[in-house]
Amino acid sequence: MIKVYGYMPGWTVPCISPYVTKVVYYMKMTGLPHEVVAQNLLRLDAETPHGKLPTINDDGHVLADSTAIINYLKGKYGDKLDAGASPAERPAEHSLEAHPFL
Repeated sequence: MIKVYGYMPGWTVPCISPYVTKVVYYMKMTGLPHEVVAQNLLRLDAETPHGKLPTINDDGHVLADSTAIINYLKGKYGDKLDAGASPAERPAEHSLEAHPFL
């Protein structure tokens, strides 16, 4: 199972960080089994590649940065969200990823 390391949950989202939330929601929407783990912030710099979250651990492969994580997951497990989109629809989906707060 993939572990997603983040901060604490807040309001109605899985994490107070929009970047961690982006990864968690992507995994929920694609059906990838995962576990959200609260990172010990006292050990953040020592345990994460860049001292930032989100970070995932996929069977020993540790990766940080929400966009890099999603690209990695798409490459390893397939891009389930784009499966039903036509080539004309795909650019619109990717612009939403680049600007999630529009």
